[in-house]
Amino acid sequence: MGLPAMKTSKSQRLCRILDIGFIVIILAFLAIGAVKTCFYPKENNTYENRTANQLPSFSVEKALDGTFQDDVESAFSDQVFLAQTMESCYHFGNRSLQRTMISSVLDEDRDWDRYVRMFGALTYGGSHLVFEVYDFDNCKKDMDSRIRHLNQLIASYPELDFYAYYIEKETDLNLETGKKEGFSDYLRENLDLPAEKIGVFAVGDFADLEKNFYRTDHHWNCDGSYRGYTDVLALMDPDAEPLCPRAETMLPCSFSGAKASTTGANGVFTENFKVYLYDYPSMDITIDGNEAADYGNQEAYLTGSATDDLTYGNFYGPDAGEVIFDTCRPEKENILILGESYDNAILKLLAGHFNRTYSVDLRNYERECGEPFHFAAYVRDHEITKVLLIGNIDYYLSDCFNARD
Repeated sequence: MGLPAMKTSKSQRLCRILDIGFIVIILAFLAIGAVKTCFYPKENNTYENRTANQLPSFSVEKALDGTFQDDVESAFSDQVFLAQTMESCYHFGNRSLQRTMISSVLDEDRDWDRYVRMFGALTYGGSHLVFEVYDFDNCKKDMDSRIRHLNQLIASYPELDFYAYYIEKETDLNLETGKKEGFSDYLRENLDLPAEKIGVFAVGDFADLEKNFYRTDHHWNCDGSYRGYTDVLALMDPDAEPLCPRAETMLPCSFSGAKASTTGANGVFTENFKVYLYDYPSMDITIDGNEAADYGNQEAYLTGSATDDLTYGNFYGPDAGEVIFDTCRPEKENILILGESYDNAILKLLAGHFNRTYSVDLRNYERECGEPFHFAAYVRDHEITKVLLIGNIDYYLSDCFNARD
């Protein structure tokens, strides 16, 4: 004789319905994320201030070495619904707790003249977030490839005046020992340009880094960017008179830069945001083919009317595919600047010395402008006479910055 059938209670049925509902919600969430990743991907990861990872094209070679799988994982982590919101909430709570736990150590008056790892990030000088030093031997192959491409480009256009500017930062220098990896020297020795057409923003010690760069962001601060601007201007025209700041001020809101964001310490590590004020020459500005009132939102932050969070890109200008500055002075030359985000802070300053200034970020040009970048046609169509190559070590390692015909 079998056991009597057990009746399902109302509470059990409710639990079962809730379980099914939870599973349905999770599956729907994943399905929305998959559809969004495949068909409606976002272009930028605003939390980490970078271009968002997209689904890669499949190739057998990439599948065999595992890079295809890694790229798919990176794409989903960037594109899934509410990914950035969840990431920022998790990291802020986690880092705030850790900061509270060791606040007594951080707040002590001591000379942090060594690297200290905390929150999964590397710091120096107490609260200056830094990247690891790049090893020259590990980077030499990529740098050689990039230099070969640049030398071919320079040789193919002898009618153009090429200039190169290399920006050192903490990845070039061991701050404890003072030893440099020698990337800027290697570029000078191997790039086929006269020595007087190659400039270097040299960082010799931590004092240089602290004076010229943000503590929570990898970019120049206003002191560093002004030094970079005057260096580049002197490189291209030693007789030119640089634009001088008419004043300096501190923005009323605190700043937590990209280094803080990428280590999950956004809002935990903060600093002041000092700016120089300039009387820029009158110019018309076009960003990715569209007329723009300005490049960046300097005036909005200075007047307190900005609605976006304070970031380097929001203040000085974004990593657009193409920005054109036209001062309507045909007696002056036209220049093409092939760079990356470091030049954002000096583009308007440099533009004041030329008729038209064309800034192209080859990471974003094709996506933002709807067509591939062809160097020969571009310099011909825009009557370019000078070309400035400008960036930090990553610019001189990555082939995504190679200009092709």
